[in-house]
Amino acid sequence: MVIFGGGSPKSMLVYGLVTMAILAFSYFVIIKPITNSTNDTVNNAFKQANQIEKQANKSINQGLNQANKAEKQANKQLKSAGQ
Repeated sequence: MVIFGGGSPKSMLVYGLVTMAILAFSYFVIIKPITNSTNDTVNNAFKQANQIEKQANKSINQGLNQANKAEKQANKQLKSAGQ
């Protein structure tokens, strides 16, 4: 009895096709959904990181504006105190 593909070329072709069918099934049913899910998770993480970065930049700009206003006010007070 022949176990794996050693025999006629016809049986080797059938074994090869069956193997390819099993591999294709495994890819489309197991591997592809996992990679799609992983890609979605990574894309969502990047979107969240971009939103956080935008919020941080906005907060930094607000802080700088407040610091500039405070500096101008301090300079005005120094000028008026010096006169």
